[in-house]
Amino acid sequence: MKISNTQTTSIRVLVALTLTLVSLASLSGKAEAATCLTCHAPVGSTTDIRPVESTYRNITSGSIIGSHAKHIPAATLDANTCSPCHGSAASGYATKHRNGFITVTSAGGIGYSKSTTFPQSGSTTPVLGTCNTATCHDNGKGVKVASPTWGTVAPACTACHALVPGDSHTQHVTGTNFKKALCADCHTGYVQGVTAPSVTHVNGTVEVNTGNYPSPKAKGSAFGTCTTSYCHSSGQSADGFSTVPVYATVSWGGTAACGSCHATTTLATGTHGKHLAVASNCDYCHSQAYVTSYNSTSHVNGQIDVTSVGYTAGGAPGNGYGTCSTAICHGSITPPAWGVNTSNDSCTKCHGTGTAGPITSANLHVVAPSDPTATNTGKVSAVAKIGAHQTHLQFFNGLSGQGTEDSRCSACHGVLPTSGLHVAQFGPPSDPTSTFSGLATNNGAMVPTYSAGSCSNTYCHNPAGTGGTLNSANAGTGINPSWTNAAYLIDGTLKTQANCGTCHKSPGDAGFTSTTTHVSNITQDCAQCHGHNGAAGGAAGQQHMDGIKYGSGNCDSCHGYQAGSWAAAPAINPEGKGAHESHITYLTTKRFGTTITMNATSDQYASAATSWTNVCGICHDNGSALHRNGTVNVAMNASQAYVFGPAGTVATYNGLPGRLAANDKTCSNISCHYFTTPVWSTY
Repeated sequence: MKISNTQTTSIRVLVALTLTLVSLASLSGKAEAATCLTCHAPVGSTTDIRPVESTYRNITSGSIIGSHAKHIPAATLDANTCSPCHGSAASGYATKHRNGFITVTSAGGIGYSKSTTFPQSGSTTPVLGTCNTATCHDNGKGVKVASPTWGTVAPACTACHALVPGDSHTQHVTGTNFKKALCADCHTGYVQGVTAPSVTHVNGTVEVNTGNYPSPKAKGSAFGTCTTSYCHSSGQSADGFSTVPVYATVSWGGTAACGSCHATTTLATGTHGKHLAVASNCDYCHSQAYVTSYNSTSHVNGQIDVTSVGYTAGGAPGNGYGTCSTAICHGSITPPAWGVNTSNDSCTKCHGTGTAGPITSANLHVVAPSDPTATNTGKVSAVAKIGAHQTHLQFFNGLSGQGTEDSRCSACHGVLPTSGLHVAQFGPPSDPTSTFSGLATNNGAMVPTYSAGSCSNTYCHNPAGTGGTLNSANAGTGINPSWTNAAYLIDGTLKTQANCGTCHKSPGDAGFTSTTTHVSNITQDCAQCHGHNGAAGGAAGQQHMDGIKYGSGNCDSCHGYQAGSWAAAPAINPEGKGAHESHITYLTTKRFGTTITMNATSDQYASAATSWTNVCGICHDNGSALHRNGTVNVAMNASQAYVFGPAGTVATYNGLPGRLAANDKTCSNISCHYFTTPVWSTY
């Protein structure tokens, strides 16, 4: 068929119109793009189908506001990476979704706030939405939370979950009882406060890299336990030579105290058990560690931190046990290596002379530090821990034999310890928990102190001090002795003017005063009046430095004895004269129907003579050791012949020597008076 020119022209116009319509169709978004790269790739990229992102809608570069790069952190050509949010590529969106709408899948239920399909926006600042039910946005335990608004530049960890997610996280990350844990300590690849880039982030499971904790485990599943975590261990191996400590098993989500990780009273490693049996305050060796808490960044830091005791094997566990070189609780002895026991008595494990025991009152001096290098008579050491212990306990200078070694200890230290607990509660006199007593205080009349290595106002060294038995003018030249002064007394002859004058003035010293005439030569015999010659001779109550100043001779040398002698006779206690005159007159002339003769020259205290038994013995104890012992001993006759009242009634006396109060010094329940007696008064 022949086609005319007019027809040819019409066909050409039709083809052109058809091509135009096709082009228009392409421009309207109905036609297919060649690949995802055609629209989404960064300019020139052949490897990345992720939409180009910016902080605003840039139509020139084609960039949009979004968070695609956060969800797909690496360049990819795989369209399936878009599936979790936009549906499966197999459903047909690969190159056919250019319809002017954005489709968000309903599969998986991400709950996008702008619905599953909404129009594209040409605005440079479009309104974007949030995902409210997406499993990738939860609190880390399976509870879904609203995501940050799409396009948020830098969402924090807390956008999805608390930085410290609760449970035991709080104790681990914010606690003050130990070095705070970081996320990466338990979860590999995580930096606290930084959105983790790890491949295990947002993967639906919990990964833990320590303590043999179950890993991986599903979010929200039951808590597990750490069974091999250093954080929950004794911190040291049983023998000190292994880096593997004694582990404890602690459940996540539970509560924990000191004993949850290492027992506070039965800790098995080294010598902990022996130390904890004495005192459970861990702070003695580990700074800021207490029986119920530990407030220190050096707790759970992977190191053995021992402070203030000169421990030789601190640092990382596994280097063996060391020794303490400066621990005051071990006194003068460098203790054996940690974990080593000795056969010594519990006292001499730490100080004194190592002794297997038993320690008794007869050998108590071995528990005080000794020093074989001290060669002076008093065996005084220049080492402060040792000092004059042995001088005081064994009286090497022979100045007294007063008391037992127990009482000599307590004179400076107060009540003696019965166990090793005193390492925390017992110390030198400067320690506020220690108390002078007994002889050092003149039986309570003096108040001694200890400071800077010296004693002051102790009866033993200053009987003329406040509360002492001598005139204050008779104070000696060394009344504040230094604990480490080996030359306190001059070696050689003990009884010299200089040695006696160290504690008190003696006859012949300038300024010496006395109410009684003394010879001026110190070498004269003192025992005639005082019962001693500056040595330990004499029975108890008749020794040098025993708290008593007394004379010798007839009974009335110190006090009245027979009727008519009390008015002019001296008396140890002024109020002691009291009603003696009346009582002696009655007892010697009327009570027994015959006259009893008192003889101050021949009578003796507590003798069997009628003069003592029926006169003095009625009110005073019948024991010679109670004479001149520093107190007034009153006890009704042991036969109870003078008790007034039914069987079991006890006659009593309430007086105290050296004191006279308005209602003081009376007797009760005695037949002599029937009722409470009048107050025993001064003469």
